[in-house]
Amino acid sequence: MAGSPVNSYGHKRRIHLHRQPRTTKKRGLVEYYSLATCFYENGKNQKKIIYGIGELSKEQAEQYRLFLRALNGQISPENLTDLDSLVFGDEKQYLDVLAMNALWHQLGIDKVFSSRQSNGQRLSTEHVARILTINRLLHPSSKIRTVEWLSGTLLPTIMGIDGSAYDRNKVFRELTAIHGTKEKLEKLFWSHSLKGRRKYDAYYFDGSTSWFEGSKCPLAEADLEKTRGFFPKVLGLMLITDNQGFPVAWEVVNGHTKDTTELKSFAKRISKEFGITEITYCFDRGVASEKNFDLITGCKSKYISAIRDNQIKDVFDLEKFRSVRIKITDRICGHEESPTTEQRPRRRIVGIDWFCSLDENIFFKDLGIVNRKRYIVSFNFELFVKQHHQRQERIERTLLEISAKNEELKNAKRDRDYNATERDLLSIFAKHRVRDYFDYSLMPLTSTGKAQSYKIECQIKQTKIQNDQLTDGILVYVTDHIEKRNRDFVVSAADIVAHYKGKYVVENAFRELKSFISLRPIYVWTEEHVKAHYDICIIACFINNYINVKIKDLGKSIRDFHSHLEKAGRVA
Repeated sequence: MAGSPVNSYGHKRRIHLHRQPRTTKKRGLVEYYSLATCFYENGKNQKKIIYGIGELSKEQAEQYRLFLRALNGQISPENLTDLDSLVFGDEKQYLDVLAMNALWHQLGIDKVFSSRQSNGQRLSTEHVARILTINRLLHPSSKIRTVEWLSGTLLPTIMGIDGSAYDRNKVFRELTAIHGTKEKLEKLFWSHSLKGRRKYDAYYFDGSTSWFEGSKCPLAEADLEKTRGFFPKVLGLMLITDNQGFPVAWEVVNGHTKDTTELKSFAKRISKEFGITEITYCFDRGVASEKNFDLITGCKSKYISAIRDNQIKDVFDLEKFRSVRIKITDRICGHEESPTTEQRPRRRIVGIDWFCSLDENIFFKDLGIVNRKRYIVSFNFELFVKQHHQRQERIERTLLEISAKNEELKNAKRDRDYNATERDLLSIFAKHRVRDYFDYSLMPLTSTGKAQSYKIECQIKQTKIQNDQLTDGILVYVTDHIEKRNRDFVVSAADIVAHYKGKYVVENAFRELKSFISLRPIYVWTEEHVKAHYDICIIACFINNYINVKIKDLGKSIRDFHSHLEKAGRVA
């Protein structure tokens, strides 16, 4: 309808719902309605039927009246519907699952899994792997709950599958097949990483533990879990990422497996099965060992690591460095005895006594080659400040607890056992990690309550503290990048330091797996199913990191990206 009719005087006519009841033999009274308008013409009130609607129920008639009142300007159009008239339908996720589905194909992950639907099955291994991965990215849940989650999305329509064919039995049947594609997945991820690789880019290795919450798992072993202390069911994940944090190789092991041991099998497998050589493995000093160095060299690859504090004195004169450290700290903040980062200017210092400046915080010096190994020492001012203050705080907290313990012993009402008191003291030392900084003795006394008790007397080992302070802020890197061109090393000392600093990417990958991807809890328990769970989480981590790299220049976080998708991506 273009608008309301207009009479001969130019006035707008109001349209109303005209009731025209009819009585029939079969149905009795029937309510018929028409659209009509009233007007005054030739001295008489007139009514004109505009359109015959037909039979309407009472609810339908009320809806027409409401609409006509808005059309006639009697109410605002916003009031056409009240809450009682609203009918809520299904709401389904669309945009976010559409985006994740597109990335699945764009990265070529669909080519890794079998798309064959055997024995009359309506879903393939690839279908199940895709659903589980997208769920892990958008709404991490147990494998069983993905059935309910899928029904609340338009993913079946996007994938062109029958969503009713996806059930718990299908999921658990396909988990073994999903883990069977792990080697193909690794080769795919390596191919993505190698596309933009420069010759001396580093690949980062690290391990992390997690705990198993089910009733049993043949992989889980009782061990120390890094975040929760001793735990009866611990699993380990060993991971290698490229310099952008993309996972390229991984292995799920029992809780007893150590990082140092597992690096050997990684290097052999990558060299033999994947044919990848001449890469640089970067790992922390906890993994460093002569056997690992020799093994990596035997695989025609390189390594960058660091040596432990107690080994530094073998390659670097810490006593002579005292004067250099004073010069660096004086140049930065004016004094050394109570270093602070608040007073330092944000500027770059070019160099001091052959130490070069990587930035305003890190200074380094190439120590040259010793026994086919090259050593670079670095001094990190912020790390120096942090270690200096943390040691002082640990000692002060220890002294406070010992003072409180002495007060308790002084007021004891019952006799105290010497061995039990000593154990309490040692637990205080262990709690604050200061056992090496104290000598102690337990002196007998009679408490105010007339009980046999003791007084703890401690002496701080200043010499030990001063010796440990020599390594504050210092890290010595070790590498076999010893090739030279025109008297200069092909890989500079600055590059070695920068590569090791980049080790945070593999640590970030673990954080992402355990938090955003929700690696835990693990709801499956057979070995192959547990490993398949980790495989799915790694795929999700790879896709998530791909998004993160792409949106980094936009100043957005990965959580902002997913939040916007979720808000904008629901359809009724």
